[in-house]
Amino acid sequence: MSDPITPVAPSWRSPPPQRQQVRGHAPCGRIGEPEDLVMAITAFCAADGEWINSHLDFADGGFL
Repeated sequence: MSDPITPVAPSWRSPPPQRQQVRGHAPCGRIGEPEDLVMAITAFCAADGEWINSHLDFADGGFL
């Protein structure tokens, strides 16, 4: 299985210097953690989110 992480989309699995570079440019000042996505995922899976479809939601710490 190939690794989906590319230089365009670095992650916690990237080498430490690359993570540090991303952290330095992140508007929120840190690299996101899986826990940062819990509320968004919960909203999409809950009954209140049943009318949400074909939606592209960015959870990128403000890079967009």
